[in-house]
Amino acid sequence: MTNSAYFPTSTHLFEMKGKDARDFLHRLTTTNVRDLEPGDFRAGFFLSPQGKVRAAFRVACRAPDSFYLEVEGGADDAWKTALLGVMDQFTFAEKYELREMSGLKNAWIFGLTTAGENRFDEHTHGTELLLKLHGPKSAFGTHWTSVWGSRATVDRYLAAEGCLWLSESEFERMRVDSLFPRVDRELVPEANPLEIGLRSAIADNKGCYPGQEVIEKIVSLGSPAKRLALLTGVGPRPEAGARLATEDGADAGTVTSAVPREDEGFSALALLRKNAATEGKVLKLAPAPGAAAIDLTIERIADYE
Repeated sequence: MTNSAYFPTSTHLFEMKGKDARDFLHRLTTTNVRDLEPGDFRAGFFLSPQGKVRAAFRVACRAPDSFYLEVEGGADDAWKTALLGVMDQFTFAEKYELREMSGLKNAWIFGLTTAGENRFDEHTHGTELLLKLHGPKSAFGTHWTSVWGSRATVDRYLAAEGCLWLSESEFERMRVDSLFPRVDRELVPEANPLEIGLRSAIADNKGCYPGQEVIEKIVSLGSPAKRLALLTGVGPRPEAGARLATEDGADAGTVTSAVPREDEGFSALALLRKNAATEGKVLKLAPAPGAAAIDLTIERIADYE
């Protein structure tokens, strides 16, 4: 795959450090922060007592008491506000500092063969610092690196790696085809991480945290009540929120994202009821008045294990 770069519009990077930083994140999030070594990079959540997402982040361990937190802000930076709010709510006498690293440019690079997985490194590019956060290859089916630095440093790095720019529509097609949930689409405040394919952001056997009992109960039952799925169809592209039904008319779930395909069809992500989430199954999209129903075929279900 040719290296390609996408420029997210609302990502933020925070530095968190202090003697209580590690314990604070470990006690209150789904990530096993206590076991992170310098260079480790993981996703995580702050959850409500009902196991719903309150804030989402990715954490990179710099040193035993120093971390970077990366967050996608979403519309009106609501997810940034949520992260800061929940951290403030749970902070009492803990000793840590949190500051946003403003003035940096962020690019997501796909296809770097030298990139690791779930790793973080920072080094100089020329004379300036460049931060590289390497996500899991499974997220997009290829190496994925979130790069931070000054505008000039990031631009030089992208040029050196021969990156081609991805437009918003090109990135969205890749994201949907990869079954990757996005803030304000699949990742919404009422979402349970297990339902939207983000099981990997929940550590096993790490002890208590808000929402842990609900998560453990779902895990013990073997599967969440809903599953995120990739579907394809031909015809008018559905809007987010469109309802899906089974062949016999039973409610099957809701479309969350949809993108056009080159063959005049479309691909879509949908949150489906567990009993409707079977690969190869055909679902019906409720038609507009006077129009015929559209068939959508379930191509893949997001990983749960």
